[in-house]
Amino acid sequence: MQSQTVTTRPMPNRGQKVRYLDGRRLKRALVAGCYALLNRERALNALNVFPVADRDTGTNMACTVERIVQEIEPLDTTSLAHLMRRVADSALTGAQGNSGVILAQYFHGLAEELAPYERVTAAEFGRAAGRATRYAYAALSEPCEGTILTVLREWGTRFSDCADLDGDFVSALVDSLDCARTTVAATPQQLQVLADANVVDAAALGFLYLLEGIGRYIESGAVEPRVAGVPVQSAPIESSAASRFRYCTECMVAGDSLPRPEIEAALRGHGDSLILAGTRSRLKLHIHTDGPQAVFDLLGHYGTVSDEKADDMHSQRSVDRTTATIALVADSSCDLPRSEVERLNVHIVPIRLSFGEERLIDGISISPLEFYERLATSPVHPMTSQPPPSDFTRMFRFLSSHYRSILTVTLSSKFSGTFQCAQAMSREIPEETEIEVVNARTVSVGTGLILQELGERIQAGATFDELKALAHDLVGRGRFFVTVETMHYLIRGGRVSKLKGLLANSLRRVPILSIGSEGEVIKLTTAAKPKQFDVMWKIFLAEAKARHAYRFGIAHANAPDRAREMADRVRGEFPGASLYINDVAAVMGAHIGPGAIVMSFLGT
Repeated sequence: MQSQTVTTRPMPNRGQKVRYLDGRRLKRALVAGCYALLNRERALNALNVFPVADRDTGTNMACTVERIVQEIEPLDTTSLAHLMRRVADSALTGAQGNSGVILAQYFHGLAEELAPYERVTAAEFGRAAGRATRYAYAALSEPCEGTILTVLREWGTRFSDCADLDGDFVSALVDSLDCARTTVAATPQQLQVLADANVVDAAALGFLYLLEGIGRYIESGAVEPRVAGVPVQSAPIESSAASRFRYCTECMVAGDSLPRPEIEAALRGHGDSLILAGTRSRLKLHIHTDGPQAVFDLLGHYGTVSDEKADDMHSQRSVDRTTATIALVADSSCDLPRSEVERLNVHIVPIRLSFGEERLIDGISISPLEFYERLATSPVHPMTSQPPPSDFTRMFRFLSSHYRSILTVTLSSKFSGTFQCAQAMSREIPEETEIEVVNARTVSVGTGLILQELGERIQAGATFDELKALAHDLVGRGRFFVTVETMHYLIRGGRVSKLKGLLANSLRRVPILSIGSEGEVIKLTTAAKPKQFDVMWKIFLAEAKARHAYRFGIAHANAPDRAREMADRVRGEFPGASLYINDVAAVMGAHIGPGAIVMSFLGT
């Protein structure tokens, strides 16, 4: 077993007696515990095999406790009840993943049980900790022993028993920590998947680290300094722990008197690993599912849904299928086929879109076909927006646990704030992980071709310095062309004035567009319908031959036959060249509309 990760040295006891905790004392103890967990984020990621071996338990727990620290560190209160309500609220807001949501629910239970207290004795705290465990168990549709739940229960029981004997927090913590260590070390005896992988439960170990940090502070006043980590280089863990569902889906739902049992029953058929944490007015959902949007829609019947996310667990598990030390990240506008995303191990951060009040996650909660059907029939024009900063932060934190360097390529900064957002969030990651964020100055298959070349160079063993130089060089070696079937969507999306659009429609003319050297849209010419695709092809072909094009991409807005026709033309002129076809992502499709064709190439 990898039980060497469990501290076996007992804490020294210097004879201090701590008879009570108030808000100030508990705040400092919790911050100390959170720091201890944060410092071990990457080690926990390396152990994670249950409930899914997606290697992100450390990141999920770290995001949860980091939000707690941000909220309570500036707080100055002696009221225990006030402090714990802030802890519970911030944990729920920051909770990520199975482990983070369970931890948040435990803190919610602790806050409920400590609500009557301004300060608390060891015995009172022990009873509250024991009862709080029930909240954590109740949050799961299928609670499982050999996990963090077991450690919460066993530690709480032992602490309560010890505190009842002499009323001293220090001695109760020393004794109960030994119990927690033993319980963590024994988790593989309760879960076969842990025994098979030769590891302890990662979330259980994370809670132990939190307790040890608290224990060190209460016993000696010592707070472990926050330190940056380095990627944990560990052998891939062979694990059968895998959800049959693809997306780790989470959101918040707010409402009056939320019927938790009814919501849980309604969600059971949508996936596994179901957790509902929170209160009757504010719930955090975690579920593994293939239909994130169906889950969001269902919850929308009960209250206001927010903070939606859906992480691709297949992509997360790919960290065990590669020996590369460099991760490749892109936003979902890159229009790279899923087969290529998986082959090249590209990690995708999805762009968001909305039809009125309905919020969607590009490529996850709505497919390209569904998007174009909605686009053609909806009276509301869709709006697109960059990924929330937390999506990039979570992605970078996760990858920094497994890779030494991260290369991120985003769509043109002239189209979106995604590049600036990724850049800003990359600065939040410890310097030990080098992150380069590249403005592709293009979009759709233009970005996809750059990623394709970079991914193949990573697999060939290129260094990070070589890849950075190549990425910036590729930005200047591509060309991009697009034409549309109708001006209607350019007018609707505000890209063309209504007057100009109506005039073009009356003349049956549409533009041939390209992207300039700074990533801005430029008009090359206009063409009479239905010859616009032939006109674009002539311009494209001349440019491709002049620049010795060798890598091609074609994307279509629900026009597969026309895309195949253009692909046949490329193959006829450039036999043997790399070529792929894909759907146009919503971020661009919303403006060019059904029937549009996008073509791009990389030249020498």
